[in-house]
Amino acid sequence: MNRWIGIGACLCCLAFALAAATATAHQTAYSNGVSVTLHVNPNDEPVAGKASQVIVTRVAPNRGRFRWKTCVCYLKITDSSGKVVVNRRAGRRSTVTFPRATAYEIVFSGRYRRSGSTKRFRAKFAIRAS
Repeated sequence: MNRWIGIGACLCCLAFALAAATATAHQTAYSNGVSVTLHVNPNDEPVAGKASQVIVTRVAPNRGRFRWKTCVCYLKITDSSGKVVVNRRAGRRSTVTFPRATAYEIVFSGRYRRSGSTKRFRAKFAIRAS
């Protein structure tokens, strides 16, 4: 019995360690029944003044259907003072240059279909450029 408890505890620790390892490279935010997973190359640590890629790796509604062709997705990035750096239509990948070494807010918004009607989502992420 004690052996099984020990094995279960080890498996839980291993699962937690693997989840923590993958969480550092991607961020997931939730909005209006949609989970959005986003990644910023390189390794979620963009360098100020150099081009970085903002990659939306997953958009998953709890119920309904998301399609890239009909989402009318937008990417808006503001710095810590509220100045808009980027505000444009977006696809899966967008190239962005973060102008200064500071904190930024990334907002990925769009729409999806659920029960015959269009629903909107707006997922917010935080990132720091060095």
